[in-house]
Amino acid sequence: MVSLMDLIPKKHKFEVGKVHSNPYHSVFKPIEEQDDSGLVGDDHEQVELFGFHSKHYDVCPSAVKAINTLKKARMTEGSKDILIQLAKIQDDFFEIEKKAIKEEKISEEDLKGMIKRLNEIHHRVGMLSARFKSDLRKHFVYTTGHIFRVLPHYEN
Repeated sequence: MVSLMDLIPKKHKFEVGKVHSNPYHSVFKPIEEQDDSGLVGDDHEQVELFGFHSKHYDVCPSAVKAINTLKKARMTEGSKDILIQLAKIQDDFFEIEKKAIKEEKISEEDLKGMIKRLNEIHHRVGMLSARFKSDLRKHFVYTTGHIFRVLPHYEN
């Protein structure tokens, strides 16, 4: 009788009961190697990383989750700088959104500012994706929804 393990080619054989990790996935450090000394907590409403403290992330829990996930990745100083820029741009983006929702109107200048920041966010996500050799866009799909949220408050 042939066992299931006999059907797997030799180059792909695994030991039964042994846990295997993906050797190609090197973006995130194993928990025991993570250095959280430059990080401050995992707040569910705001982002804190490398000395930057956000003020407007409370409008988007998905953004908080995305940044809190990325800040645990292996990073060079250049990657840290890009991540901090990304966090700051998003904070400005959310500030404009909060103002528009509160006032129930958004000016053309503010709407253009949000769209400009949206492009900058996506550009930096692309830069980080290239550095990490991993598509990070799936963590930032929420961004365009914020534009659609303020559009009803725009009058030309």
